Amino acid sequence: MLLSLKFTAVVACASLPLGLGIALVLNEDFPGRRFLRAAILLPWAISEVVTATAWIFINNPTFGALTGVMHSLGLVKANHAWVNETTALYWVAIAFVWHITPLGAFFFLAALQTVPDSLYQAARIDRASAFKRFIHVTLPHLRPTVMVVLVAVTVEAFRSFDLLFAMTRGGPGTASQTFPMLIFRYTFEFSRYGLAAAASYILVAVGMIITTLYFFVLMRRRRLARIADAAAGEEARSGMPAPGEAMLS
Repeated sequence: MLLSLKFTAVVACASLPLGLGIALVLNEDFPGRRFLRAAILLPWAISEVVTATAWIFINNPTFGALTGVMHSLGLVKANHAWVNETTALYWVAIAFVWHITPLGAFFFLAALQTVPDSLYQAARIDRASAFKRFIHVTLPHLRPTVMVVLVAVTVEAFRSFDLLFAMTRGGPGTASQTFPMLIFRYTFEFSRYGLAAAASYILVAVGMIITTLYFFVLMRRRRLARIADAAAGEEARSGMPAPGEAMLS
């Protein structure tokens, strides 16, 4: 369970800023933007098994692309083992981040299209820098989307099995043995069906708890935003003069 939570935390913390950064770039106007918007979805569109196969070749200690580049730069020796008991979980997480980040970028890009241009124009008139425009204009409009993407990425990472099975099979040893991989081994390797069923129920329960907590935070923020908007509207109405006072003035 701890490995699953660690794997999920690494994927969520890495894929969210990457997806947001990609969306911000694709939201700008430049030649080839439409092609890149379509191409960026390819890592997510292909299966996790294909993703795992690609990263197996990248990390191959003999003829892998990563070994070739790093060895040519003199940073590692030949036949360097990238995937070992210490790094296996992180390499699987990197591969899954490469696979799932385009999904978050797609959601963020859709949300960026809804931000009114008048707000950016007003911020530019006030001489706000690009960073301040992002903090005070873009980010408030993306907060609900951030929660939605966080829920989707967390659930997908927590229940991920195909990529782990194809890339490391939970190894070396048990270094990348997440909860779904443990359920697979209980069922098909050890024939301990009772433990497999119990672990499956725990997996579903933990996933539901995490999702419920995320949506509770999201609904609470929306409720607070509505209360703040209502208070601001009431304050604005209380500051307006009465109709008779306006005529007399």
